[in-house]
Parts: sequence; structure tokens; C-alpha cells
Amino acid sequence: MSDIFFRPAFLAPVALLASYLIYMIWQVIRPSNLPNVPVVGSKAGDWFPLLQARWRNSVNYRAVADEMNTLYKDQLCLVPIGGSETIVLLPPSETQHVVGQPDAVLNMPQPMVQGLQFKYTVVDQIVIENPIHQKIITSNLTHQISYLVDDVLDETEWGFEKYWGTDTTGFKDIVVFETMRRIIGSVTNRVFVGQPTCRNPALVDAGMSYARALPEEARYLRMYPKFIKPLVAPFYTKRTKVHTKDFYNILMPEIQQRLRDYDLYQSNPEKQGLEPDRNDFLQWSITQAKTHPDPRMAKPSTLAGRILMINFGAIHTTSFTITHAIFDLFSSKQEYVDELREEISTVLAEHGGEWNKKALVQMEKLDSLVRESLRLNMVSTFGVPRLVVGKDGFTTSSGVHIPKGNIVAAPGKNIARDETFYPDADTYKPFRFAEKRKDEGVEYVERARQAAATTSAEFLPFGHGKHACPGRFFAASEMKLILGYIVMNYDIEFLEERPADIYAGIARLPPMAAKIRVRRRKNTA
Repeated sequence: MSDIFFRPAFLAPVALLASYLIYMIWQVIRPSNLPNVPVVGSKAGDWFPLLQARWRNSVNYRAVADEMNTLYKDQLCLVPIGGSETIVLLPPSETQHVVGQPDAVLNMPQPMVQGLQFKYTVVDQIVIENPIHQKIITSNLTHQISYLVDDVLDETEWGFEKYWGTDTTGFKDIVVFETMRRIIGSVTNRVFVGQPTCRNPALVDAGMSYARALPEEARYLRMYPKFIKPLVAPFYTKRTKVHTKDFYNILMPEIQQRLRDYDLYQSNPEKQGLEPDRNDFLQWSITQAKTHPDPRMAKPSTLAGRILMINFGAIHTTSFTITHAIFDLFSSKQEYVDELREEISTVLAEHGGEWNKKALVQMEKLDSLVRESLRLNMVSTFGVPRLVVGKDGFTTSSGVHIPKGNIVAAPGKNIARDETFYPDADTYKPFRFAEKRKDEGVEYVERARQAAATTSAEFLPFGHGKHACPGRFFAASEMKLILGYIVMNYDIEFLEERPADIYAGIARLPPMAAKIRVRRRKNTA
């Protein structure tokens, strides 16, 4: 009987558990390289303030957010969170100083790479190690918005007719997030991979399932020390691997066909009819990969991996924002909807009834609505997180030294609700920024900075500085068109009360299962 205790099936998990316990004890007793500043969640008399605060903060993170915004609103503090690094939270006054640091001092991608455990949750590591697709986002995607509006509108119309319906006689219940993720998945992938692939619901499901599974798996992996992660990762990352495989299997035939078409055209560029006529992210990626000196960039799996990663970065967050915006608007006032319809009707009339980039730019109230929901509903508590990588550490503008290896961040959510920057900050005012844009008493440059895609030290949903979200201009245009389409084409029964959001660790998510009642309008635009 005692032999069972010496079998590998028993010894392996026991050894892992023992290693983990030793690691946790070492975390408590080892010398800390954290600055000597207050710890959010700690209490007088704590023997192990960081460890005890980490537990309290993990159990009730909403209380942590309140404490950060009251006791430590304008001072540097530590925020320990279960399954994550201790965040060195800086006061709002340090935000611009942080984003102005060179990459050799503060690194932007690493907090995300470490936090989401990309080493284990991403199958094709070359996508993370050499993210050349980001250049396409900042160049092709942003510059092509004018030419993509028709495709976005076409897919928006198809999606709403499919998931919200065309019945003009009666209202029906729809689950907002569930339908919006499918509509946005198709709309966004119309730009990423084109038709008919973008309308394959299995592709959207695989991408969204991957986006849901990855943060959950990463949360568990973060609890283990580095030397154990390679051993436990295969057990925790089964779902991301399955969803990756499903996504690749759907997309691979399209990629392989396009690679053959590209090679055929390159072998005979003079022949008519061979030139690729697609104008989407996949085609731009193929052109980029084929002209890159590293042949691995043109592997079908690598190209599929890049499409999966931009799905992860775009569709999930856009679906959250749109869901928030719908609940914000339709739990407020009918007069807001009436004003939006008037603005949109007027602008479209000036453009011959066509939705286009210039028309979207002129819809300032619609733009303001997007920015206001972004402001009120930041997904993460923290803004502009950075890893200190400089050998000499990082020194704040107030003179506090933070050693190498720590993660610093600004209180993004609290900045967004600070009365200093936003009067009546907790009140939903959809036209807050449109009014400021028309205020002749404000300098022109400052008025122009109120657009939805514009970042600042006081507006961090897209980040700020040179590492701000490169796809924010497309995302803002897409959200404006979709919300504008909803306002003009559907009547929605107003809610007596906005459904409560969901808190998952440091993330604030929209009410995923909440419903609204919709009816197609007879006169649509």
C-alpha cells in the first residue's frame, strides 16, 4: 500500500504543491524592492501587509477601487492583487511623465505580455516576438478608413437584420452583449478577412471563446513561479489551444488560397486579372509577410495567428464598449436619442444620404456619446501600465525612486471620474464633449482634443502617448457607425434603471446577460 506514495502520479503533484508553498513563503520573507509607500488594503497591525492586503483586495476589489479614490487619491501607493504583480500606483499628476519615458526605462508591452501570459497562451510565439502587424494597424488600417466605411455599413446592416430583426410591428427582447459580439465580430472581420469568411459564426465563436479563455488561464498561471509554469501550463491552457486550432482551421483555406494567388501574380505580373483585389487586413498582411526577409512571416499559421491576435484585441473590447453605450443611452433620456437622430439626419442629408468618413467626422454628438461611455466604463482600473526595465530604475517627477522589475500605472478609472477634469463626473452626459468642442471660449486645439479617438493624460481608455492603441481611429469610426445605425433604424424601450456592471478582478465588464426590447423603425437610414 505504501508503494502508492512513491509513484510518479502521486509524487509529481505533491512536488508541485511543495514548490508552490515554498515559493509563497519566499515571497513573504524575501527582501522587497518595492518603494516604502502605503499599501492599499492593508490594516494597522498586519504582520504581512502585502500578503494580507492581496487577499482582501482579491476578495473585494470594489472596496479597493474606492480606497484608491479616497484615501490615496493624490499619492503614490501599492496595490497588491491576487494572481498578479503588485502595482505601484502613481497619482494622476505623474501620467504625462510616465508616457514620456523612453522604452529603455519604462516598457509598455511587457505588463500585457506578462499579465496575459502570452508565452503559454499564444501558440505562435513569433506573433508576440515580432509583432509586425502593428505597423499595418497604424498605416493601412487607419489610412483606409474612408474606403472601408461601405464594407462596415454593409456588414452592419446584414448583422442587425440577422440578429435584431426587421419586424416593425412589435418589440422583442434581445440580449445586448450576445448579439453585439456577433454583429461586431462579423463587421470587424469584414475588414480583417473579408467575405464570406467574416460571416462564418464559427469563426466569431472561436475568436470570442479564445478571448474569454485567455485571461482566465493567465490568471491561474500568474499564481505560479516561473520555474513551475512550463510544467503546469499544458494543463491550464487547453482551452486556448482548442480555440486557436478551431480558428486556424476555419481561416486556413482562405489564407492558403490567397498565398497561391499572390505567388501566381508575382510570377506573371503583366497578365491581366491576376492582381489581388482584396482590400483587407489579411491581404495587407500577406503583402507585408511576402516582402519581409524572414520567410517565417509568410507561414499560413503565422498569418492566422496575427488575425487571431487582432481579433482578441479588437472585438472583445469593442463589444464591451458598445454594450455599455447602449445601456448608458437607453437608461437616460429620450431627448438624447431625438438630438442624435436630428444630427445624423442633417449630416447625412448634406452627404446625399451616404455614410462616409467625412459624415462620421461631422457627427460630433455621436462622437461625444462614444467618448462619454469610454470615459465612464474603462475596462481596467489602471491606465498606461509600464514595466520598469531601466537598470537604474525609474524616478517619478516628485522624486520617488522605483527599482527595476516593478510595474507602475496611473489610476485611469479614478482619473475618468475626477471632478477636477470632468464636472459632474459620475453623471452620464452623452454630449459633454460635443459641447466643449463648440465652446468658443476654449482654444481650438483643446476643442479638437475632445474627439473620441484622441487621448490625453485625463482620458486613458486607449492609453496615451506613443504607445496609445494604434487601432483607435478605426475602432471609434466603427463604433460611431454602429451606434448611429441603431439610433436611426431601431426604437428601443427605455430602461427604468441601468443594469449593474460586473466586476471580475480589476476588470469592469458590462451586464453580459441583460436584455433590451427593440423594434425596427419604418423610416430607416
